[in-house]
Amino acid sequence: APDANGLSQAIHRVEFFESMVVFHVDRRLCGPSQDLEEGPVVLARSDADPLTLHGSAVAAFESQPAWMQRLLTPARRIVGIAVRGARRVAGANRVRRYFR
Repeated sequence: APDANGLSQAIHRVEFFESMVVFHVDRRLCGPSQDLEEGPVVLARSDADPLTLHGSAVAAFESQPAWMQRLLTPARRIVGIAVRGARRVAGANRVRRYFR
């Protein structure tokens, strides 16, 4: 897309984290602030590999009707929290074993 505001010259680094993108901007190169209009929000389907357990679970969840997805969302979040906790514990155990 064309850069009518010249913002690409002011951005000197972009970092990607789990749930955000950080733009490092040189403010000396920026012009005055302008209001920008957002377009419609489009949610992309998951790119999870269907051959893994996680990918199969995501595909099964996304194949349900919208009302069922809304009904199952709290359970999906709880399972996600539990899985992330288990991964942290497993990672900590690997680090402990390494330094023994």
